[in-house]
Amino acid sequence: FEQRLEELAAYREQWGHAAPPLGTPLGRWAYAQRGRKAKGALSAERVAALEALGFGWEHPLDAEAAGGDAEALFEAMVARLEAFREENGHCAVKKKHNADPALGYWVNDMRIAKRERRLPAAQQAALEAMGFEWEARRQCGSAFMVGFRELCEYRDANDSIDVEAAAAREGAMEQEVRLAAWARAQRAARAKGLLSDKRVAFLEGIGFEW
Repeated sequence: FEQRLEELAAYREQWGHAAPPLGTPLGRWAYAQRGRKAKGALSAERVAALEALGFGWEHPLDAEAAGGDAEALFEAMVARLEAFREENGHCAVKKKHNADPALGYWVNDMRIAKRERRLPAAQQAALEAMGFEWEARRQCGSAFMVGFRELCEYRDANDSIDVEAAAAREGAMEQEVRLAAWARAQRAARAKGLLSDKRVAFLEGIGFEW
């Protein structure tokens, strides 16, 4: 605990807050402290030590959303994204964005919402007008993401992801045959325990059936 507390203090000194991104070792430790406090398993001394650093007991994005006004949250985060774009020349905020962790989490949530067709059309249009990138840059070129993105495009065009049934029909398109093979490969990889939980979640988020 003491070592991580020192790391958190150094993080706060560098970034001006004590909310490290969840996808980092320090962020995972911070998440665990929140869980321990919620269960009453964190001593008062440790609670005080964390609070002395300005540590928050809510996930950064949960804290932003505490008011319950989803539209106001969207507008506030868009303003922060615009500021990021002005400074960096693009909207590709990393999920592990130290300067503003809540913004990184929110950008990731917007990508998931679009992929799962939960993002209102007006919000999607507002983001696209800013040059929002719907795939994280580090993932765009992976073989899985290339196939997944093509499957999403097929779904958008045909309102279905049953590419195997489409490929079995006479006169099936080359794309349907290719995507059917890709879909079978994902099922086989999952059956062998070779498909990560993250990729399983990606697929299930668009209605993929195993």
